[in-house]
Amino acid sequence: MDVEAKAFGELLFQDDYFDVVTLWQVLEHVLYPLMFVGDVHRIPRPRGWLATSIPDIEGILARMLRRRWCNLRRLHTNRFTPETFADMVSRTGFKNVFSAGYNEYIDLSMLAIALPKHLKVYERAEGLFHPSSTSGRIMDRLRFAYSSELNSYTLIGFK
Repeated sequence: MDVEAKAFGELLFQDDYFDVVTLWQVLEHVLYPLMFVGDVHRIPRPRGWLATSIPDIEGILARMLRRRWCNLRRLHTNRFTPETFADMVSRTGFKNVFSAGYNEYIDLSMLAIALPKHLKVYERAEGLFHPSSTSGRIMDRLRFAYSSELNSYTLIGFK
């Protein structure tokens, strides 16, 4: 299969072309998400489906970190609650819309870097986290599973 890196509007997909369309952490960046998902609705086959995920403004991490939540970024033009997100997907013609969770994984090294940066003390301990250091190599091999629902809201909808 060929891969094309273009804006969605430049990709000329045929109607009823795909079995599954995924929009993973996309819709928070789109200027007109309702129109965008409406355009996406034409490309799954009948009984095809859409799987989409967005940062959850009402999620556990968002509520705990508030203004320090990493998904409050300037490059996110939209913020959705689970209700507004599900309503938008349903309004574009997708049926039987339901939420889904899954396990995500993060390396200890990512956590070990993110926390000191968040606390603004990373520069003092940078050598500990460097990938070539012994501690960096160990941390890079340790992974932790966590529920996607801590930070994201995922929906499945059928055409």
